[in-house]
Amino acid sequence: MKTKYLLRTRIGKNMVAEFLPPSRESGKAIILCDGLPSMPHKKTLVNVLAGRGFWVFHLRYRGTWESGGEFLRKSPAKDVIDAVAFLKKGRITDLYNGKIMRFRPKQIFVFGSSFGGATAICASVDKRIDAVVAISPVADFCEIRGQDPRWLKEFVRVAFWGAYRSSALGWRKLISGTLMNPQAIIHKLDKNKIFIIHSIDDEIVRYGPVKRFARMLGCRLWSLKTQGHMSLNEISRQKRLWREIAVFLRR
Repeated sequence: MKTKYLLRTRIGKNMVAEFLPPSRESGKAIILCDGLPSMPHKKTLVNVLAGRGFWVFHLRYRGTWESGGEFLRKSPAKDVIDAVAFLKKGRITDLYNGKIMRFRPKQIFVFGSSFGGATAICASVDKRIDAVVAISPVADFCEIRGQDPRWLKEFVRVAFWGAYRSSALGWRKLISGTLMNPQAIIHKLDKNKIFIIHSIDDEIVRYGPVKRFARMLGCRLWSLKTQGHMSLNEISRQKRLWREIAVFLRR
């Protein structure tokens, strides 16, 4: 398959997304949610998913990378929900040439890994989202306190200078679990909409809290043994991942 250059569009006033239309129209769209921190390199994955018949949108959260605004001022799950509302309008502008593309998504799926997995799960409370695939997701931000999240804040500041623009208050709210936390809203979640993939040997986001969360919710959990902390790009690298995801999306 020949790799296509990704197109760009603005979602609302201050969010940017790379995207590709599908090779064949299916009325289905996927929104990709990155981890924290993460390099926004999903060209191969976007091409693979578009080749399978999906509109694919690689979202930049508010206050990150090319998007405007302040990161963590509001829940990134709200960014995803706002993107869903925008896509439902059925009008997308290719920023390279000003061309307007029209489509009406019949189904919208959200894929996320790590921090993006938590974002996807929390966004799933919106009824317009049909299903979520969360890879190596954070299930409870309160459970990572022992891993000194202050280190993450400082690392992002010095290693991703300008890429994540947030206030000290935003970081405190994230770390405390009051900004966005799947465990805190478990009573609002639909178990049938969520598919979690996690490796037992993950040293970045521990498996135990995720297993407990999935058991409490009753959602599907696929436990792998030796994959470590996985990114969304594994979907394009491992055929077995896509096979299981495709079955879930067709449920």
